[in-house]
Amino acid sequence: MQSTRTTPTPEREVSDGRRPARAATAGSVLLAAALSAVAAADQAGERRLLDHAVGVYVAHDVEVSSALLYGLVHTVTGVGVVTWLVAFLAAGARRWWWGPTASGAAVAVTATLALTLLFTAEYGERVFPPVWGLVAALPLLTGAGALVLQLRRPGGGGDDG
Repeated sequence: MQSTRTTPTPEREVSDGRRPARAATAGSVLLAAALSAVAAADQAGERRLLDHAVGVYVAHDVEVSSALLYGLVHTVTGVGVVTWLVAFLAAGARRWWWGPTASGAAVAVTATLALTLLFTAEYGERVFPPVWGLVAALPLLTGAGALVLQLRRPGGGGDDG
């Protein structure tokens, strides 16, 4: 009896969704890093984030630390980038379920971080302007696509564990 299992060929690898899913997760890594780039540009230039935070806290006689504020944004970026890097590596894994699991976790973490930046408030005012939460949500654009690609991968039925 002849074996029905086929050896992966470059054509099959392209068609099984790994390469497009890896490209999409790579896009999410770059988009996650964009938040830090925006923060660095703002910190070096007009410092609008700091001005906004000072406006929130000045009436309550609370001093705003620039290092703490921008450090928080860079930390959010770091968590997002690491999460999407793990998803990128898992998207090319031989075990079919690693990619969707890591991408699903990255989507959940990214959404949580973006919502935190969007809705964190003190003294009845938002600590971050809405644009910061929207920039933090950008990786969801390609990340959700990567997740769909991995879930729709043909032959991803667990034959390799």
